[in-house]
Amino acid sequence: MTSQYDEAGDNRLSGRNEDELEAPAWVGSGRRQTDNGSDPGQTEASPRPAGRRAAAGPSAPKPVPADALPEAVTEDGYEPFVQFEQYDDRDYVRVPRKPGLLRRVVLSAGILVIFALVALGVGGWWVLRQVDPPGPPGAAVTLTIPEGASVGGIAALLHREGVIGNDSIFKEYVRFKGEGADGRFQAGTYLFNRHSSMAEALAALLKGPVPVAYAQVTFPEGLVLPDIADRLAKGVNWFKAERIQEALSKVRSLYQPPDTNTLEGLIFPDTYRFEEADSEQAAVEKMVAQFHEVGKEVQLEAGAAKLGYTPYQVITIASLIEREARVPEDRAKIARVIYNRLGADMRLDIDASTAYAVNAAGRTLTQSDLETDSPFNTRLHKGIPPTPIAAPGRASLEAALHPESGSWLYYVLASADGHHYFTDSFSDFNRAVAKAEADGLLG
Repeated sequence: MTSQYDEAGDNRLSGRNEDELEAPAWVGSGRRQTDNGSDPGQTEASPRPAGRRAAAGPSAPKPVPADALPEAVTEDGYEPFVQFEQYDDRDYVRVPRKPGLLRRVVLSAGILVIFALVALGVGGWWVLRQVDPPGPPGAAVTLTIPEGASVGGIAALLHREGVIGNDSIFKEYVRFKGEGADGRFQAGTYLFNRHSSMAEALAALLKGPVPVAYAQVTFPEGLVLPDIADRLAKGVNWFKAERIQEALSKVRSLYQPPDTNTLEGLIFPDTYRFEEADSEQAAVEKMVAQFHEVGKEVQLEAGAAKLGYTPYQVITIASLIEREARVPEDRAKIARVIYNRLGADMRLDIDASTAYAVNAAGRTLTQSDLETDSPFNTRLHKGIPPTPIAAPGRASLEAALHPESGSWLYYVLASADGHHYFTDSFSDFNRAVAKAEADGLLG
């Protein structure tokens, strides 16, 4: 096959001379004008058509004669490169018009409306699930609404305890129902169910507080910790003895030394009311907190520092007074005897402490009891026992903080009504002991 270009770089097509090449008729109709407005292919005898611009530039399109359009295949054997339905000699291209602004706005607005409707549907479904959750109500729960609680505070409490699913929606629900303006709901204990509908929660609030089961238990002065636990278990029928013991091992007092693991002497003797919602630990915490309150009232810390002892040591001395004194007027005198003997580096010789060591409260000590080697046996060991031996009341605490003035070192029971005889003479004390034995006061 012969190349379209010869070795000399000639621009002739193979098999055809350049003079033989003819331009299609439709190409000539679009011939460019010269600078003077004439067609290079025209002579003076070929005048420019009237009405045509003299300078180059866009002009109105003109139709191309049908006989000027190329055939499907030209006489030279090639198909035309492009075909035009209409000839246009303008030197710019027509661009399709963009959609109008109004159309775009309407389309965007329609999309937003669709999204808004979807979001509204999802949000409405979620709100309905909060107002009326699926499934039955859950377990019953007792809640106490404090005095002066607002609707917002009540809603937060119900949400925190799992009664309702959303506190903000509950506030709006109450407002929508026209119920429960601030102060309308009564303070007290209410019975709810967890996972309730908001209608059920509001109905429980409008119904008002429910009667609460409670138990009232009195703990007299001088009880030891096992007796307190036993009385608590028997006095409150929904308490369990094992859980009481567990609570006694967990709760600590402000006055309890770090190395002491017992609440002996640190539960204040008083009458307590325990409600059905109270746990065993809550009950123990309540009684320990009461001791803290009484300690503040009698200025336990300041009074102990003035005496040169710790609050815990003063509580221990108060427990000795509680177990030894039988009449109120003897308490401060017994306190003075204890401080005098401690100051003189003497043994306390208090049998109540020894009875605590051998668990012999309420019975006469035997010689074997008195010989028991225990830090609580004050006939063998000097100083204050390591812990209180009982629960002291307010009177014994005040006596330990404010001992009566005197030089007494001994005391012995002197009458059947519980009064003691006090002396600073050992020989005088022995005579008083002999008399008490003769009178049958000492068992």
